[in-house]
Amino acid sequence: PLSLFSVMAKMLTYWSYNAVPVSITHTCKASQPFFNVVLAYLVYRSRFSLATYSSLLPIVFGVVMASVSEMGMNDLAFSGTMFAVTSALIGVMQSMYAKFLLRRRIVTDSVNLHFYGAFVSFAINAPYVLMNSRAHQDNFVASFPFGKVLLCSMLHFVGSFCSSWVLGEVSELTFSIMSTMKRVVIILSAVFYFGNPVTAQSMLGMALAVRD
Repeated sequence: PLSLFSVMAKMLTYWSYNAVPVSITHTCKASQPFFNVVLAYLVYRSRFSLATYSSLLPIVFGVVMASVSEMGMNDLAFSGTMFAVTSALIGVMQSMYAKFLLRRRIVTDSVNLHFYGAFVSFAINAPYVLMNSRAHQDNFVASFPFGKVLLCSMLHFVGSFCSSWVLGEVSELTFSIMSTMKRVVIILSAVFYFGNPVTAQSMLGMALAVRD
């Protein structure tokens, strides 16, 4: 289940990239703390302080503002924002299940957790990649960007490994909040690098969503 959550979350994120700017995708994914609190209550009946619940309101309003603004600019934006929000939800489910495995000592530590998760994720993705490459085998090797994919894979491995290690040290909610801080860097970098037009409403929504 952990690897399925991981693959689904990543695929939904990449589909979102095809429909909306990276900055909007990660603004929507900043809703993870909200989903974390909701799922923690539904699964564990966990209750948090009033201050915690109050801090979630700006995140929700920010995501809604940025999403609604983007929908007016792009016909595919609705599906793109839904992919991103769903990815955020699945990402929270992934972190909660990973923490469950670590707490119950089903997996000894975060390093082993990352290894097993990566191995099974590879097994899940490999058949699709091989089938897709066979369908385009005439020019697949010549057109495949091996260097870029290798660089992306290495960076993803480092980021995923660090995330697994941090999750082993902190609670799920703290992990979600820390991930939000990561998205601040991604959003700002994407806006400046890609130069996508950003409305004032989107900017305000982004600021609210990641303000913590």
